[in-house]
Amino acid sequence: NTIEAGARSGQATVEIRIEGPPQKCTLLSANSYDASELNITLNCPEDGNSSITEYKVEYRVAGTSDWTSQQTFNAANLQPYTLIGLHAYTLYELRATAANKYGYESGDMAFSAVTRVTTAQDAPGPPSRARALMIGPHWVVVSWSPPSQPNGHPSYYLVYYQRVEFRQARDDSVTRAVNVTGTSANVTMLCP
Repeated sequence: NTIEAGARSGQATVEIRIEGPPQKCTLLSANSYDASELNITLNCPEDGNSSITEYKVEYRVAGTSDWTSQQTFNAANLQPYTLIGLHAYTLYELRATAANKYGYESGDMAFSAVTRVTTAQDAPGPPSRARALMIGPHWVVVSWSPPSQPNGHPSYYLVYYQRVEFRQARDDSVTRAVNVTGTSANVTMLCP
């Protein structure tokens, strides 16, 4: 509370300043430049007449019901803030709230609207159930199942092959590769 004395007629002006927890903040942006991280920028226009001291961000995998984890960021640190330890190529839902010396506003209404963002792709896991079928003396069909953890959309597979008996006997043995976009490859022109 502030009381000011008027200069002339004995008037007094009273300014009442009510302090409390900050109002709902806004999650301005969320971007993924790394498969296990999200960079987020926050804004809290109403600080409750007391400086914001920290932000809390809750996140969950989209489609799940519970907010499974949270990270707290010191408001004095520069934005954007970085959420770490996330899964590659996964859709997350984020929400944020702010605190000042009076704490956080309580309840779900204190949180920003939910923002949805997908983390970046990463290298896929290995293909599974690889099989080779000899079609003839110079031709093999190799097939496999996609990785159980694709971490995005694999754009191609490389199938490496080499003539085994020359691996250690000669230096001129060559490893060859076939680049394919499906889940099978024809390897031809093999030596019997």
